[in-house]
Amino acid sequence: MSELIECRVRNFGVGGYGSDQAQMKFLSKTNHSDIVFLNHFSENIIRNINQFRNFIYPNKSFVFKPRYIIKNDELELVPLPQIQKKNINDFFLQPEKYLSEEYFYQAMKAAFKN
Repeated sequence: MSELIECRVRNFGVGGYGSDQAQMKFLSKTNHSDIVFLNHFSENIIRNINQFRNFIYPNKSFVFKPRYIIKNDELELVPLPQIQKKNINDFFLQPEKYLSEEYFYQAMKAAFKN
């Protein structure tokens, strides 16, 4: 792209990141241009509303991530969940104690409530 438009292009995407995590990487850097494009795959939408990756991609490794919510018309960072090894069994029994903004747990809980 840089060669096509004859301009420096900075890419903050990383394989496996949602656009929320690319935003965090972008914010950690300085000296940006006046124009910024945000691109994402449709699959990134589910990554953006997720805190525990295993709800959408089952795996033997446990993968937790931060995410953003909109609060008072502003993006607010929900930090990476801090779950110690000694609490992992409690996490599986009561994920809502550890994942305050996990969309897929809330949706699953609502679906099985009826």
